[in-house]
Amino acid sequence: MALPKFSIQPKTVAVAVHRLEESVAGSLSAAPRETSRTDALITALDQHCVGEGASRWVVYVLGLHTDGRTLWIQVAPSEDGSDNIVLQLSLDATAEDAITALGAVQLGGSQYPLMIEVSHRAL
Repeated sequence: MALPKFSIQPKTVAVAVHRLEESVAGSLSAAPRETSRTDALITALDQHCVGEGASRWVVYVLGLHTDGRTLWIQVAPSEDGSDNIVLQLSLDATAEDAITALGAVQLGGSQYPLMIEVSHRAL
């Protein structure tokens, strides 16, 4: 019995994906026009120290997603991803706004993941 012959044609697909590290589960995506903003936010937030004194902690960016209007960034105070915090950034929110919001977080509660809405604060 002869096996049928198949012809596989290569196909080019454009995908905008941010890979923060190989161990991150799931897909991380960003719309093309958000790429520079997302890159800047990841760079500003990942492994940034926030808080003061005994409340000081290091931010680890675990992932991000955007629908073109809103950006969600998942962070945690440890590399293992425990105690997840999800930042929901408005269009005008900056990395500094996100850092300020994270600095106000009191870690150690039992309500995780935390959802924090971040908008641009006027000076």
